[in-house]
Amino acid sequence: MRLFIVSIMLLFSVQSFADEMPEVGLDGLMKEIKSHNAKTMVVFWAPWCPYCMRELKIIRDNPQFISNNNLQLIGLVKRKDKKQSIRFVKREKMNFKFLVAKQEIYDKLQRIDAVPLTLVYDNKGNLLDSEYGKQYIEDLALMLED
Repeated sequence: MRLFIVSIMLLFSVQSFADEMPEVGLDGLMKEIKSHNAKTMVVFWAPWCPYCMRELKIIRDNPQFISNNNLQLIGLVKRKDKKQSIRFVKREKMNFKFLVAKQEIYDKLQRIDAVPLTLVYDNKGNLLDSEYGKQYIEDLALMLED
């Protein structure tokens, strides 16, 4: 019975993450990052990018990595990719936050000319690390080291 209840809760949380893919600017993204009491990993991705989807699945399939590091995860996509992204998030049962990045994020944050791009921030909004390309769980762990 408990397994059934947990499964239903996970299903609804996945559904709400996918349905609520709000658009954020740089201020909104920084507010999300600073709202968490530990590090935040931001993954810029696209639904047409196989490396992006593999990295997101690697993260999804390692919940102990997320919990052991008290990590907040945010996936960011461009507005033009929102519909495809929602379908991917629902189909793959992604259980972390996904947002649509306003153009100002791409203009102001840093040069984002390829995906996936994985960034790690502290809870004050300071960028700690950034890596282009698909990251394996070992790579992601190295990005979190102080």
